[in-house]
Amino acid sequence: MTASAQSLPKRELRGVYITTTSGLDWPKSYDAAEQQQSLREMILSMREANLNAIFFQVRARGDAYYRSAYEPWAENLTGTLGKNPGWDPLAFVIQHAHDAGMEVHAWFNVYKIRGAGPPAASSPHHPARAFPDWVVRYEDEQWFDPGEPEVTDYILTVLRDLAQHYDLDGICFDFIRYPGRDFPDRTTYRKFGRGLTLDEWRQENINDFVRRAYNELLRVNPMLKVGAAPLGNFGGALSAQPNTKIAAGAVSDFLQNSRSWLKNGWLDYLAPQVYWTLEFETRGPDFAYLTNSWMKDSGGRHIYVSIGAYRPEILAQLPDQIISSRKLKTSGQVFFRYENVASTDFRTSYPALAIPPSMPWKDSIPPLAPTNPQVMQKADRTVQLQWRQPARARDGDEARFYAVYRFDSPQFNTNNPGFLLGRTSQTNFTDTNAEASRPLYYVVTAFDKGNNESSPLLLKTHQ
Repeated sequence: MTASAQSLPKRELRGVYITTTSGLDWPKSYDAAEQQQSLREMILSMREANLNAIFFQVRARGDAYYRSAYEPWAENLTGTLGKNPGWDPLAFVIQHAHDAGMEVHAWFNVYKIRGAGPPAASSPHHPARAFPDWVVRYEDEQWFDPGEPEVTDYILTVLRDLAQHYDLDGICFDFIRYPGRDFPDRTTYRKFGRGLTLDEWRQENINDFVRRAYNELLRVNPMLKVGAAPLGNFGGALSAQPNTKIAAGAVSDFLQNSRSWLKNGWLDYLAPQVYWTLEFETRGPDFAYLTNSWMKDSGGRHIYVSIGAYRPEILAQLPDQIISSRKLKTSGQVFFRYENVASTDFRTSYPALAIPPSMPWKDSIPPLAPTNPQVMQKADRTVQLQWRQPARARDGDEARFYAVYRFDSPQFNTNNPGFLLGRTSQTNFTDTNAEASRPLYYVVTAFDKGNNESSPLLLKTHQ
């Protein structure tokens, strides 16, 4: 890495959605060894592209790609709903992603739980089979009724189980809305409407889930990053630009008032699905216009703009959309989906590593700096660095990983990502591209679970 990346942000989330629904991104085989090898290759390719976050779909349609106490193993894993694949995909992703210096967010579909067909018998039962009274069919799909209080209680139980048993960095909600205004829930409304209008009641049902989920999950893990991927066109026709037509809006057509979730402090981030191009379209506003509108209503929390790389015309614009999102001061980008960007060359947009931004409303106390620096010239152009893990900080946090920078002089600037060589969870690092003819200066900093960075530890080669 060189200083040529100086104009790029050091703090930026760069994520990819790995879609397990119908095996779109994964799995492509029922063989466990082939599945594991495929995940290894995906994680390695993302790491080599300087991406730093995986949004792994753990609950696609009321099923599980992890060891759930309440829902069956996904049919895509073995060909049989509920059959144990003999290994744990989510645990595997977490281990290998963390080893590669990447975050893992569990992508969790909330209310959409099944396609048209009935689920097979399994143990545990699929929720559409276990709780048929909560299920509403809508356009050949099966949805949980958000107005049924027991639905919220059940999903919270599933989420607590997930958060308690996995070392997740985040959880990202999707399909956290109604499927349409003509959703047939009048019976539930008459029973639980509490005098609200239908629209008010529906919005409050979703809001109540978000509020309770955030509180419940933070009780399990206060540093868990809880977010959602809402529809990208928030206000429908109300947010339209001149000469554009908008078919649907999140609030007006799907009762998804996601911006209130950030303003009220019920989530840490949103990853709105801004799946439009940079030009005006007949069916919606452009990417920059919508992204800017999300930033204006961020409530001081993070916006990771989701980019619709599944559309060829957007895939061709990825570098420009990344530039646009940076100009608008978003906290990062998430690409939908892995298969669509697997062959993308990110070297222009991401020539250097980046660290996901911290969340000071959760934790603003940095870890202590590493100690006991040691530098060893192992061979030509190879330098071995070692240090000692610091004591816990005053808030009890320990170092979770370390960043290593290399400079030509003791006047260093760790805000320039061009000097960031790498990150590691170990207390050593090998630089295999060191110029042996002159002194080199290395800086090591510690990061905690909240991505807060310590003061620097300076190391110098002996020349």
